[in-house]
Parts: sequence; C-alpha cells; structure tokens
Amino acid sequence: MTGRTKVDARYYLPRRADTPVQNNVLAFNQSTGKWEADIVVLGPVKTTTIEVTSTYTTADPYVIICDGTFPVNLRPAADGKFTYWIINKGRGTITLDPDADELIKGLSDALLAAGNSVQIVSDLVEWWF
Repeated sequence: MTGRTKVDARYYLPRRADTPVQNNVLAFNQSTGKWEADIVVLGPVKTTTIEVTSTYTTADPYVIICDGTFPVNLRPAADGKFTYWIINKGRGTITLDPDADELIKGLSDALLAAGNSVQIVSDLVEWWF
C-alpha cells in the first residue's frame, strides 16, 4: 500500500516543534519549549486489556497486546474520539489499518515493528499517534 510508515519508539511526536498540533494528545508549548498533554482525565480510567494473535477489529477502548503478523483494523474515526494502546510483543509486524478512506497521521496505514508500542487517538476525522 502507498503511504506506509514504520512506527517505532522515535516517531511519536511531530518532527518540527513549530508545527501547530491540533486534535492530538500532545501539543508543543512554544512559550515554555515543552511538549504538554492537552487532555484532562478526571477520576480513574477503566481500561480493558485484550491479547490477539490474528486479524482484529477494534471495538471499545482497549490496550491491545499483539503477537504475530496481522492487521489491526481500526474502527471508523467518525464514530467517536477513541484511544488505543497497541503493543507488539511478538516477532512479527502489525499493520494499523484505518477504516475505508480514513487515514492514520495522514497515511493509508502504518506498521508497528516487533517490540514496540503506540498510542493512537481518533479525532472524529482520522487517527493520530
């Protein structure tokens, strides 16, 4: 597929600090020169963890632990603002595949290499990591 990118531990934030970030979990504060969370959580957050070894389609917010080489199909971003932690504990490659014509950080899909994890967030239009 076109527009693939490898997701690894060095590629979570935008490349340029002076690029405005909207609808994202992190924002760069130019006055302090630091990255800050633009999300506030009041009270405990209930998270469900699931382990998968074959093609999986996201449903409720989860921590998804993957082992193998297969796609994780993302639910439509337009269905709501969702957050998923996807962990690749195996030796294979996980393909993060947005719904239909939706994108993940402007790309048609993304690869999550073995031993890496990523938090992805929908903004009602597309997915971000």
